[in-house]
Order: sequence, then structure tokens, then C-alpha cells
Amino acid sequence: MNAAKYGIKKMDVRHRLEALDRFCAGNRVTPLRRAPGQYESTIVRGEADHELTISYDIEYEPAERGGWDGPSWGESATAYDAYFQREKNGLWYPIDLTKSEAESLGRDYIADRDREDYDYDAQDRMDSRNY
Repeated sequence: MNAAKYGIKKMDVRHRLEALDRFCAGNRVTPLRRAPGQYESTIVRGEADHELTISYDIEYEPAERGGWDGPSWGESATAYDAYFQREKNGLWYPIDLTKSEAESLGRDYIADRDREDYDYDAQDRMDSRNY
């Protein structure tokens, strides 16, 4: 009887250790060799103001003008899935952005996008007509 109890306890402990191993392996951070995001920027973090090069993606929602019964909203952008690069080994590790950092990167994206949308050719055509 004691041998059977001992075997069951031993098996129970082994199952718990295997479950713990699976849990730890599932939550392990795997570094990446290349930057996974579409955009790169630099943020400042910590008491010593360390600059981190990060790679991130942007979730962009264009402005919507509602009709008589539809809602309206302005354009918005937020950064997500950020990774930072370690100087020692050059690998990319995931990092959680604060809400203010994500919104700031989104505002920078919208500002850059507005600058890129400016039609320089149209301005050149107008300038050539005035001469």
C-alpha cells in the first residue's frame, strides 16, 4: 500500500515539474536577429536617460466624417509590438511601451505622414505658372 502511494506521489510531482517546464518554455523571451517592426525610432528610458533603439509597428486609423446619423472622429495612430536592440549582442528583445510613449510615436508617425503627403509637384507647377 505504501509503495502504491509513493508511486502516485512521485508521478504527481513529475507531472507538476513537466507542467512547470512547459509554462516556463512558453513564457521564455526569444531574441530576434532582425528588427521585426516596420518603423524604428529612439526612446529615452531610466534614471540615467538611456537611449534605446526600438523597432515597432503602428496601428493607424484614418479620420472619418460621419453623416447625419454616423459618428465622426479624427485620425489616430498608436505604436505596438515594440522591440529594443541590445548593444552587446545586437539582438532584438520585446519591450512594453508606456501609454505615453506609444501615443508619442503615433503622433510622430502622423506628423511624418502629413509631411510625405504634401504634393511638391503641384507646388512646382504653381510656381512655374507664376514666372
